[in-house]
Amino acid sequence: MGSQVRIELPTDKASSETMAPEPHGVLVGWSHSPCGSGINLRVQSAQSRDDLRNGRIDAHHLLMTRNQALLMARYLLATTGQTLDLPEKPHGWRAAWSRVRGR
Repeated sequence: MGSQVRIELPTDKASSETMAPEPHGVLVGWSHSPCGSGINLRVQSAQSRDDLRNGRIDAHHLLMTRNQALLMARYLLATTGQTLDLPEKPHGWRAAWSRVRGR
């Protein structure tokens, strides 16, 4: 089984105030790839239109479990009011026939 990485986050307000400010930007792209039993999500952002025009794009890699990715997808769908149109799964005799045919 793969090794696990543990990240320690500050637990008190004093230590969190000394941390660098969080970067802000506009999402301009993303990609993903398998990473062990999880997903490596690469997000790209630009802090301004000038940065985007001049190719100054920040990239961040987020390692996620498949469950985290699913929860994020569900959250984004719900937040935007979108739905995911999936093909209807056969049920009843159609499901049994599909299993017999190996589909």
